[in-house]
Amino acid sequence: MQEKALRVLSLLKEALLSHPDLLELEERERRMMEDSLFLRLAKEKDEAGEAYADALRLKTGEKEASLRLIEAREKLASLPSVLSYEESYRKVRSLYHDLDEILLEPYRR
Repeated sequence: MQEKALRVLSLLKEALLSHPDLLELEERERRMMEDSLFLRLAKEKDEAGEAYADALRLKTGEKEASLRLIEAREKLASLPSVLSYEESYRKVRSLYHDLDEILLEPYRR
C-alpha cells in the first residue's frame, strides 16, 4: 500500500512540475526578477519598510514613513511584471487549493 501511494505521489509531483500554470508562473517570476525597474522599486519598498520600522521604534515621523511605504508598495504592485506574476500566482494557488480539497479534505472530517 505504501509503495503504491509513493508511486502515485511521484506521478502527481511529475504532473505538477510540468503543469502549464506552474511553468507559466516560473517564467513570469523569472521575467519579473530580470526587470530592472522591479528590482529598483523592490529595493525602495524594502528601504521604506526599514525607515517605517525605525520611525515606529523611535516614535518620530511615523506618518511620513508610513506614507512613503504605502507609496513604494503601490508603485511596486502596479508594475506590469508584478501584475502578470500575481495573475499566474492566483492560478497556481487555486490549483493547489483544489488538490488540497481532493486529497486532504476527506481526512479532516
